Amino acid sequence: MTKKGVTLLEIMISIIISIIVLGCMYLSFAIGLKKWEEADVNVRLSRTGLFAIEKMVREIRQAVSIYEADSNKITIDVDVNPQDSHIEPERVSYYLDPQNSTILLRKVWGEGGAGDKIGVMARNVESFSLLYRNNKNELLTPPFLYNEVALVEINLVLREAGREFSLCSSAHLRNWP
Repeated sequence: MTKKGVTLLEIMISIIISIIVLGCMYLSFAIGLKKWEEADVNVRLSRTGLFAIEKMVREIRQAVSIYEADSNKITIDVDVNPQDSHIEPERVSYYLDPQNSTILLRKVWGEGGAGDKIGVMARNVESFSLLYRNNKNELLTPPFLYNEVALVEINLVLREAGREFSLCSSAHLRNWP
């Protein structure tokens, strides 16, 4: 007479094999999730940095004058919205937030100091620096005459969750004689 059924040894072996398979599946899922999170941070940093750099470059190129400039702040006079009937250019500043140096701000100055509009350009800023060059490509060091500036170099480094994203760009001032 033969007995039909499963022995305790067979059950134990099938449980061990199931645990190994489930462990491999979990490990594969965890690694994939970690890679996805790293890619998400990279995309977020690159989008934020590119948006900030492109806006700065566009406005610096269109600037009619530099009001103030040093290695970590620039204030320019630029027509922010050429479609409106505003005759005078607006004053725009780019600088790190004094209370939180990991935030890059853009300030559009209001009439007589009232109604200033301050917006966040980038968060998680590791460093933000500006260099100025003249028409001979010589580096200018503050203090300098603002009408000597022909090129502004922008360096922006963002860091989040151990990932770093560096951007460098330059803007030739087009509206200057």
